[in-house]
Amino acid sequence: MNGIVNIYKERGYTSHDVIARLRGITRQRKMGHTGTLDPDAEGVLPVCLGTATRVCDIITDHSKCYEVAMILGIGTDSQDVTGEMTGHAETSLLEGLTDDKIKKAIMDFTGEYDQLPPMYSAVRMGGQRLYEIARAGKEIERKPRRVSIDRIEIVSEPIRGRLSDGTQVERFFDNSKLKAMEKRIDTADRRFERYTEGGISEDLPVIRIAFKVECSKGTYIRSLCSDIGDSLGVYGCVERLMRTRVNIFDIDDAITLAEAEQYIADGSFESRLYGAEALFAGMERLDVKEKYDDLLQNGNQLYYRHFKQYITTPPTPVRVYSSQGEFLGIYEHVEGRSKYTPVKVFIEKD
Repeated sequence: MNGIVNIYKERGYTSHDVIARLRGITRQRKMGHTGTLDPDAEGVLPVCLGTATRVCDIITDHSKCYEVAMILGIGTDSQDVTGEMTGHAETSLLEGLTDDKIKKAIMDFTGEYDQLPPMYSAVRMGGQRLYEIARAGKEIERKPRRVSIDRIEIVSEPIRGRLSDGTQVERFFDNSKLKAMEKRIDTADRRFERYTEGGISEDLPVIRIAFKVECSKGTYIRSLCSDIGDSLGVYGCVERLMRTRVNIFDIDDAITLAEAEQYIADGSFESRLYGAEALFAGMERLDVKEKYDDLLQNGNQLYYRHFKQYITTPPTPVRVYSSQGEFLGIYEHVEGRSKYTPVKVFIEKD
């Protein structure tokens, strides 16, 4: 099978768990995910199969959207509620924060800023993943990276209470995608265990607030929440996080692993696959003449005369199709020449 399946990664699974499970379901080895999601996070995880694995990097280059429930008043080593507590704010400091001040601090992060990647992340330094170093009980100096917060929408008023109150999805994300997905997940298939059984044992006063974020690749929402908390002087971390969109893949069309298994069983799984060409729908299309189809099998450069279309002002990049309408790849025009050169080719070679 060749294509991209929009998987809904549930909490408690790593991105590698999803691949392992999907390989077992589909009996197909060649696949790859398009950027990790924390085990505690959930949401859109496009998985590429077969020749579509060649577009994994293209998918991850695009912006992403999230829904996040943030806690103010507590800091942890992982920057979410699954970690060990590293600090908590005095009650008087939390009481001194007005709702308007909290909202302004969140909105002030719209735009570009230098973000320090968390120790519990997949960023490589010195040949090792940061999370591998963190699990060994070490912390190393990291360099900030420029990220872009393109849009923030606050979707709840600040809710004051205690940590033990727990997140009530209905209060935070009324009519949201997160709430809708709650009803679809097979509870018997959940791996996630409440954080109260993990690192944070103290029942402390906190402020909860929820917002939606659209951001660039490489942005860590856990770090964003920690940075917001620091800007208010009270610490901050993630309580719940859902990725709702990556590139063209939206949470509304995502399928759970249990649903994927069902689709394989009834023979409808391939109907859930997106073709790689869906990622390039905005590009112009060129079709090769039938007598030149053989040139495509070896990823050759193509000249204007090879196409059915008459080219005057050459578009670039373009989607290239065989004479029979089979999507073959992405080509770029060679400046000053009447030819195109391949960028990504999706032909399955024997």
